[in-house]
Amino acid sequence: MRGSLGFVSNTVVVVLATFMLASCGSGGGSSDPTCDPGAVQTCPCSGGEPDGTQVCNEDGSSWGECDCGGDTDTDTDTDTDTDMDTDTDTDINTDTDTDTDTDTDTDTDTDTDTDTDTDTDTGECIPSCVDKECGDDGCEGSCGPCDTYEECIDFLCVQTVWVYEGESDFSHDCGTATTDSWLTCDSMCADSEDNILFGPYTSDIPAGTFKITWRIKTDDGDTSSLNVLWLGVTKNFGGTILGERFVNRSSFSSTGTYYDFDLDFTNLSVGAMEFPVKYNDSHRACFWVDKVTVEML
Repeated sequence: MRGSLGFVSNTVVVVLATFMLASCGSGGGSSDPTCDPGAVQTCPCSGGEPDGTQVCNEDGSSWGECDCGGDTDTDTDTDTDTDMDTDTDTDINTDTDTDTDTDTDTDTDTDTDTDTDTDTDTGECIPSCVDKECGDDGCEGSCGPCDTYEECIDFLCVQTVWVYEGESDFSHDCGTATTDSWLTCDSMCADSEDNILFGPYTSDIPAGTFKITWRIKTDDGDTSSLNVLWLGVTKNFGGTILGERFVNRSSFSSTGTYYDFDLDFTNLSVGAMEFPVKYNDSHRACFWVDKVTVEML
């Protein structure tokens, strides 16, 4: 009987121990945590979207919902500040993570334009006389005048008139100089001395067409048609005659008055030229030759 009681006692002890152990295992109502609180892991998203993220809850018992990036914050702000120029900057931020803050984009960019534009068009006309001796300066002004006997041709001063004084620029067989001319009379010259003027052997005259004018007066009142003077344009010391004319007594309507006698000629090349005045008859009156003028046509 005592032996049976001993067996029963041992059995009770074992059962009680087993019950207590079971009670200790679940007596606090807790088990091992599922995850570390606050931990983050990737999770699959539906619809072919990229994997999202989920966060372990505070007690570690479970994972939160899978966040598949539904909050895509596209912040497009166009900042236009108008000062001396227009500054347009487009700020595009694409957040693929969980955006829990309030995106306040404050533009603190102060654009100070220090560029000073000195090219101010005032509408003022600026004269231009580069490589110009004369003519219009582009602003209704002139690049300068030409000298006497010059003309402005293609903005350059070109001599178009040549003047030769009778008393100083020519040679003479006989006669005398006055204050403004060369005077020759029959009494001053031998019979063989016919040249009132000859020379000046100038090479100033370019190729071209010209008009030559002799300015002459006389004291002879005879108005007959007798040729008293020969005027010419020659080269090669008289060997080549480019032009000639005769002057008769009736060409002088009155005595003591200068008259102009013209002749056109063509010069084919530059070379020494003469403009002689010669007696043409035996009755040699007095003649004053003021000047000879050659003008380009």
